[in-house]
Amino acid sequence: MGGAETRQAHALPIALDVAVKVMDINQIKEDYVIKNLCREAKIMSKLNHPCIVALFQTMQVPTQMQNFLERTIVASPINPLRRESLCTRKQENAGR
Repeated sequence: MGGAETRQAHALPIALDVAVKVMDINQIKEDYVIKNLCREAKIMSKLNHPCIVALFQTMQVPTQMQNFLERTIVASPINPLRRESLCTRKQENAGR
């Protein structure tokens, strides 16, 4: 799928940094992807597991769909010290 990018933002109502997945609907070539965008968001909003990124909100305008997701720490070869398993971190926090 083309036409999607992820940005970082701060959500004031929940006082958290979030990831915003912005999808340009005009750049999606596959019809089935366009038809299932809302379905995917609906299913993601119902998932609740420590190893799955949470979906907080979805917004749609005529040319874009935006998913506001839980922000995670991304591991990279440049910054190996930031490698942290989302699953492990959430499980540790759940036990508190």
